[in-house]
Amino acid sequence: VEDSIKGIGSVNSLPIVFCNRHCYRIAGIFDQFGRGGMNAVRISDTAGCVSNLSIVSAEGQIFWAGTDGFYASNGYNVQKISDKINPRYRSMINEATDVNRIVGNFVPVNRRVIWALQADEASDDNDTLLVLELSRSKGNSISSGVSGSININLFVSMR
Repeated sequence: VEDSIKGIGSVNSLPIVFCNRHCYRIAGIFDQFGRGGMNAVRISDTAGCVSNLSIVSAEGQIFWAGTDGFYASNGYNVQKISDKINPRYRSMINEATDVNRIVGNFVPVNRRVIWALQADEASDDNDTLLVLELSRSKGNSISSGVSGSININLFVSMR
């Protein structure tokens, strides 16, 4: 890869490498004799990652906190999912003393991805939650090669 690695995750059995400015899918095969190889296929030129702890796999997608918003991918396509909160996200990233503290988790019971981050630089700990609700109803969707489409109701913020 052409950039420093920020984190690694997987979606639909595909390893995904997240860097500061790009993200890659690791592709390749090996036969029973160990012949073959792997190569990094760039899946986004602009969707960098700010925190390895923000990477969350859920329902056939992988989600992460990028340099300019939140992103989702099925391993082949990358989509920015935070257009409605871009100015607020940019403000939070600029004010955070350590963006590496952005932590994400998937809660399967209510089908939510929750990220905790520090929005107030005077705070000693993460003080804000951003909640991504996944639903299978009508609306904007991200195409998933395996499990149909996942519709996203973007972001509820809790402070």
